[in-house]
Amino acid sequence: MPLSNLLSCKSFTILLILLSLLACETPKTEPYQDIAFYSDAFGTERNYRIYLPGDYAEQADKQYPVVYYFHGYGGRYKWDAYDLEDDVEYPANGRLEPPFVMEWKKYARENNLIIVTWDGYEPNLSPGKKEREGIPYGNALPYDYVRAHETEREHWGWDFSAHFRELVKHVDQNFRSIPDRSKRAITGLSMGGLTSYYVAGQNKDLVASVSAFDPAANLPYFGPKGRQVVFPILEMHRSLKGLAVRLTKTDGDWLKYNNWHMTQLFGSADLSHFETHTADYPNHWAADTEQQLDFHRNEFAKTPALPAKWNHVNPGFDNFEVFGNTFEIKRETPALTLIENASANKLKILSRTFIPDGPIVLEESIAVSTAGSYAPGETYLLRSFNLSTHAFEADNLVAADKEGKLDFALSGGGHWLGI
Repeated sequence: MPLSNLLSCKSFTILLILLSLLACETPKTEPYQDIAFYSDAFGTERNYRIYLPGDYAEQADKQYPVVYYFHGYGGRYKWDAYDLEDDVEYPANGRLEPPFVMEWKKYARENNLIIVTWDGYEPNLSPGKKEREGIPYGNALPYDYVRAHETEREHWGWDFSAHFRELVKHVDQNFRSIPDRSKRAITGLSMGGLTSYYVAGQNKDLVASVSAFDPAANLPYFGPKGRQVVFPILEMHRSLKGLAVRLTKTDGDWLKYNNWHMTQLFGSADLSHFETHTADYPNHWAADTEQQLDFHRNEFAKTPALPAKWNHVNPGFDNFEVFGNTFEIKRETPALTLIENASANKLKILSRTFIPDGPIVLEESIAVSTAGSYAPGETYLLRSFNLSTHAFEADNLVAADKEGKLDFALSGGGHWLGI
């Protein structure tokens, strides 16, 4: 072989090696990852997509706040669209502007924020007829909160609130998220917006702010299988005290009346912070997403502490926990347990078959174990006023255990309790 050819081959080989080394030194990473993990709450594998900040790869010791996004009726964790044709038929479909698939990567990349999009698809449903990016649309409504009581449809009362807790745990264990409630938030569209308010209200120890885009107006069923109760979205402000709350509504939303009614109810409730925004958009959609995410980033900067007073609504579950306080309930009638103005020295607790003004449940017992807020070994006086008999019950003396917790029992009928 001529010497010139050998030199040419050698030079080409060296060039390839240099390019290979350069590629190793500056690896290219996708702005998001699709993750699968096993869900104990659902007994099957679940998925989510995570969008990472622009400096995530370079800043190996840096941690980031997280916003969790819950898609709407037509979505999955990879997209949020009510019709598959939305993206390809614009502008012939009459919409004013794209995108109709949610795009989070730019905001996450530029604002030192992690965004996680979860999957509200029901795991027990057979796939629907439509498919996109290799994953199917559901054959029924997502989130299992409208027909959750219908046994013939093989609904099993999936607990998306419990699934959120394991999702947060998985993200915190596998990514550099800040493992603190003050640096976590939830937002969502339509059915996902309704679910955002519900899940945040059930998990105030995990998140400090929540928002929704054009939340759905359904009358959702929540609770264990066969014992679900209706928890209307217009009443969800009851469990959001202690959180910062935002509502974005579009002026072209077909749920406009519900949105305005919600604005009135939430605005008059005793929330820590509530704000609304009306987006100039002609349809039901997540409009002005950057402003919504800015709201959460502003809340992250405040680093809010645990609220001194809180409310809670538990829909039908026999056991639940709020800020370290556990409640075990025995009753035959499915009902919602309402806790109001709870603090270290008082709370109001009662159960209703429906809210806001359903009958108070009389036949029940409630075992309470408080958070460790009391002096270990000290004795405390419990004074209870029964809301049904309109009489004080016998005083009770309870000693705090070595962890500073108080354990006591309450009868049915509802109570104002002073400690």
